[in-house]
Amino acid sequence: MSAEDSLKPPKPTRGDALYALVKAGISAVPQLGGPASELLALVIAPPLKKRQVDWMNRVAECLKELESKVDGFNMETLRDNPLFVTAILHATTVALRNHQEEKLQALQNAVLNTARGIDLGKSADSVLGTCGFFHTYASQGARLL
Repeated sequence: MSAEDSLKPPKPTRGDALYALVKAGISAVPQLGGPASELLALVIAPPLKKRQVDWMNRVAECLKELESKVDGFNMETLRDNPLFVTAILHATTVALRNHQEEKLQALQNAVLNTARGIDLGKSADSVLGTCGFFHTYASQGARLL
C-alpha cells in the first residue's frame, strides 16, 4: 500500500452492501418495516462501522488509562493539539484497513505516545501506510503506560 493509498478512506465492503440490501428489504415491509429495520441496525452494525467503533473505543480506553496513571495528563487538551489530531487521523485510516492485532497495537501505541507529547517525526508520515515505523517503534517497548 502506497503512502497515498493510506490516506484514502476505506471503501465499504461486500458485507456493508449486503447489510444495506437487507435493511432496505426489511424497510419495505408495510408497518413493520421501519421498526424492524431499526432493530436490525441495533443488532447488526455494518462491518466498517463496527471496525471504526472498536478502534475508537480501544483508543479511548487507553487514553482514559493514561489519564489515570500520568500526573498532569488531561485528555480534554488533546483536541487542541495539532500533533495528536494528525496522529489519530492517520492511525485511524490505517487501523480501519487492518485486522492484524500486531499492527493495531502498534498504531495504538503510536497514538498514545503522541498524546504524551512524543513527536514520532516526519518518517512516521511516509511509512504510516505500511505500519513499518510504528511496528518498529512499538516493538522497542515504546508504550509508556
